[in-house]
Amino acid sequence: MSIADMIRGCKLYYNWLLDRIDLPLVFECSPAGVYTSYAQVEGLAEASAKALGEIMGHKLSLEWHDLEVIGRKFKVNKFFMVGDGNVVGELRVVEENSYALVVSGAMTKRALALMRPEVGEELRRGVIVWGEEPQPVYVRTARKESGMPPGQKTASRFVIYAAEGIPQVSPGSWRLKVRDESARGREFTLEELEALMEEGVSTDFHCVTGWSVKNVKLEGIPLETLLSKAGIRSTDGWLVATSVKGYSTVMPLREALEDNSLIVLKVNGRRLAPEHGFPARIFVPSLYGWKSAKWLSEIIVFSEYIDGFWEALGYHERGKAEYEERFKIRNPDYLEKPSPK
Repeated sequence: MSIADMIRGCKLYYNWLLDRIDLPLVFECSPAGVYTSYAQVEGLAEASAKALGEIMGHKLSLEWHDLEVIGRKFKVNKFFMVGDGNVVGELRVVEENSYALVVSGAMTKRALALMRPEVGEELRRGVIVWGEEPQPVYVRTARKESGMPPGQKTASRFVIYAAEGIPQVSPGSWRLKVRDESARGREFTLEELEALMEEGVSTDFHCVTGWSVKNVKLEGIPLETLLSKAGIRSTDGWLVATSVKGYSTVMPLREALEDNSLIVLKVNGRRLAPEHGFPARIFVPSLYGWKSAKWLSEIIVFSEYIDGFWEALGYHERGKAEYEERFKIRNPDYLEKPSPK
């Protein structure tokens, strides 16, 4: 099969947010059709790498890395991207029931050195597209009658994830920066945030991997209050939350401003433990837990979308648990899939 038979298009862009953690080149491709075997999935990955290589002007090869199952029905096929004998990034193919939803990933600064100079300059000015530019496909799945979002099971405690390791943060020197894209805003000390704390809320926490902890008591500052204190009045656009070591995540500002969205300082009556994000983490109850960035250092409000860390690796732009928005969908044929019986 030709590249055009497998993918409708790819885009590559320079992500200044992920430049901080040496993953500045972010890409995604829109698959076409269904993929019923690993050989077909591997072929899709290779076709995507070839299209990206054509954009860059340098041939890329792939090495199999790992397979991860998320939420029982999603598969994430992971490949290392190799250029001139060096690993320069990661490419992921996300599947659901034989449909490849998206091909996505990120590359390091080393990949910039492989490009023709004029391509690197073009990337710094905007998006480069091969074929058709991938477009989001949104699908809504009704909530189960039990009230638990689809694909979730109750867990007795949190599973600890730390993509960047668990940092040790000094509360005395720590500051939370809150600003918009024009740099208007202010900084808050931990003491100032503690003075703004309000009565806590009890809510459920849903992890994208499929577990949920119910009735978690959270205490902190309503996100709307914090933005107001920083002089930010926007209600449209996107909110980016970053951690002290550069991890970032993005969510629609309207979702972030919903009731019970907090900058969390305490969980179940106790100050956040280091593994839970001390000194502060963000929490939006309708969204999966990866949006609740731990070890918070900065909140930025933007008018335009930009991928955070997990979003660059294929996770959903919004991540609403009720609609099971675990991963981006860029395959229009997915909408034509047979309904489950």
